[in-house]
Amino acid sequence: MIVDAAEEETVYLYVQGKNGTTDWVYSQEVSADTTIATGTIKSGAKDSNGSAVSLTSVDLSQCEIWIEKKVTDDNLVYAVMAKEFETIATVAVTDITAPVAGAELDVVATCNTTGVSTTTPTVSYTKNGESVSGNAAGYLAGYTATVELGAAVGYKFTNETTATINGNEASVSYDADTGKLTVSYTFDKTAKLPLGNAYYVTKDELMSSFDLDGTDDTVGKVYFGTNGSNKQTWYIAGSDAADSIVLLCDPSLPMATGTMFENDWQNNKTYSADWRCTYETTPNEVYPNHYGASDLRGVLQEYTSNDNTEKFSAAEKELMQSTKVYTDDDKRKDEGETDYTYYTEDVLYPAYGDYDDGKFITVGANSAESLNGGLKVSLTSAPYNSGDMFWLRAPYFNHSSAALVAGPGAYVSLNSVAHDYSVVSAFRLNLSSVLFASAATAATSDASLTDTMTFRVDGDDKITSQA
Repeated sequence: MIVDAAEEETVYLYVQGKNGTTDWVYSQEVSADTTIATGTIKSGAKDSNGSAVSLTSVDLSQCEIWIEKKVTDDNLVYAVMAKEFETIATVAVTDITAPVAGAELDVVATCNTTGVSTTTPTVSYTKNGESVSGNAAGYLAGYTATVELGAAVGYKFTNETTATINGNEASVSYDADTGKLTVSYTFDKTAKLPLGNAYYVTKDELMSSFDLDGTDDTVGKVYFGTNGSNKQTWYIAGSDAADSIVLLCDPSLPMATGTMFENDWQNNKTYSADWRCTYETTPNEVYPNHYGASDLRGVLQEYTSNDNTEKFSAAEKELMQSTKVYTDDDKRKDEGETDYTYYTEDVLYPAYGDYDDGKFITVGANSAESLNGGLKVSLTSAPYNSGDMFWLRAPYFNHSSAALVAGPGAYVSLNSVAHDYSVVSAFRLNLSSVLFASAATAATSDASLTDTMTFRVDGDDKITSQA
């Protein structure tokens, strides 16, 4: 309940109702705009003897509600009955200039929607889920703009209130306790940082000059780890956290081939805490297409286990960071549960995909609300427009033993979890000790330039010589 008290006026809110056969009343002094939760009314209600009343719920529509004050000189109590607030169905936030790399972020918006009191809200920004420090927009960055709005006297927001920012559908969060509405919108990424030299790439350029969304043909190919007798190659998908980049395995040199998502495709599994899948509500069992319990996840976890150097050296594994990625639980969604997502935190993980939006897949950090909201990887542009099909971690809904696969050059498809496909994984590389990347062949007296870069790591504690 929201009470709009006039400036410098002290009044008393009264709520009077009946709990079965017991009459009760609640009152509170109010001297400013105040939001009063129904829980506060429940705990503060009193009966005719002045004793606390145990209320399991409060239905304000069945109560008499008013505000009053006593004027001493008149020796009278004056009251005003509560009025129904007018609901604000939708709001339009405008005049936020889309972020441009190198330019100042626009920090003031406009909202002329009737019933909204915050007409020039302040705009705050996040990038990769973290608050932005500084006012200039960076390169290759997706900024989320957020404003907080208040309702004018006689108006209110609800959980059904919708909003737009610059005419685009926005995310909305309503706080019933404060009466405020928070509106957010993520703008398209800013431009890439221009490369100074395609064969010598600085740390800033590694984070801000490459992606895989297919908007242009500038891609960054790097070596990291081994694959049999070959050096494992990866492509830079972008950055989803400070001082790091996300690498996605080269589809022409997958980490493994002929791999099942899950061998036991016929039986559900009893949930185990050993899987380290974090839910809001832990399930009792899962389908065979559950990534967190899958054989595929086990294969990837083994590659980065402490005693396994088949793919990565101990020093390389120190540069590899785990990523929190959300995935959907097909069984919980089939059962109509609203909290049907969970997250895992591994170093290596498969990309995510959406069967109904299948021209791209995503890697990097995502969220329960936006499972396909990571860094985009186009399946119709080089280098992921060719190669063998590979597993994604997403289940195919309505079929407990089917999961999604990426078809390079085509689209996201599906097949039985017991089918054999390639393994193309992603991971986050910590750049804190990386100085630069160069396409010059490494550690040789006969160097040449290639199409693939090697990371050069700070060698202060490894090299005693000086150049």
